[in-house]
Amino acid sequence: MKRKAALGDVLLLLGLLLSFALLLYAVYGDTPKQQAPAAPSATPASQEATVTISPEGALQIHILDVGQGNCALLQSPSGKSMLIDTGEAENAAAVARFLQTHGVERLDMAVATHPHQDHIGGMATLLRVFQPAVLLLPDVSADTPEYTAMIKAADDVGAQRLHPDVEQSVAWDDDVSVTVFAPFTGLSQLKLDLNEQSLLLHIRFGNTSILFTGDAGTAAEETLLRLLRKSMLHSDVLMVGHHGSSDATTPRFLRAVKPKYAVISCGVNNEYGHPHQSVLNLLGQQNVAVFRTDMQGDLCILMDGVNVSVAAETED
Repeated sequence: MKRKAALGDVLLLLGLLLSFALLLYAVYGDTPKQQAPAAPSATPASQEATVTISPEGALQIHILDVGQGNCALLQSPSGKSMLIDTGEAENAAAVARFLQTHGVERLDMAVATHPHQDHIGGMATLLRVFQPAVLLLPDVSADTPEYTAMIKAADDVGAQRLHPDVEQSVAWDDDVSVTVFAPFTGLSQLKLDLNEQSLLLHIRFGNTSILFTGDAGTAAEETLLRLLRKSMLHSDVLMVGHHGSSDATTPRFLRAVKPKYAVISCGVNNEYGHPHQSVLNLLGQQNVAVFRTDMQGDLCILMDGVNVSVAAETED
């Protein structure tokens, strides 16, 4: 009798334990385990926030959206103005309005990086309207209507035509240094290609700087790396060569420049496929913040000598 009772007690206890286990499963068994929150992903370079800089007292660099071409207006803190390229002839009226809106009545300097029409197409018209004291250009020519018209307009308005040497400083503003890094003449690897003969300008205000490259490609970049100290190329902003084409902006060149920001001037859905994905990938790998005229329109770069900001142009 005692053994039967003991066995019954054990069975009762097992039944209670089983019921309790089933109850626990019903309450908690289907609930997924809580996952640890994922680490936040890095902010894409193209979305990197920039500091706020007042235009007053800053070097202002306006990158104009001229489609598949190049055009930039620089205004120094003291009020000096410089126009680098113009885009095609059809852009001249819009560029003129932009300059006038920004208070430019007469240019102190105009720059033609090289003779291709997507860079100098509107130069003749703008030279006649804004009559710069100096026209900076490489010592190469082109048998094209745009180039011929530009030279005639420069002579008609009395602009001094200046063909600078490599590492030559160009007088523009007392507080802003303008140094020519290219073109190199007489070098066989450049093959007298007009793109490779582009003027490269390094412009510095205080401890901030930008490098304009025109349509210079691999040959010009490799020549720079071989003949100049790499530290000379360091720039906060890189105007990406040849509209973001894969024949420019090599990894070695980008590592030498070490830009924080890159600006690409190109047309929406242009026939050349600019900017090429390989260049965008390279800029991304180097954590360079990318700004594009085909996506953001006119761009405004501000440099106060310490900090740099880049953003889409805002209407006044």
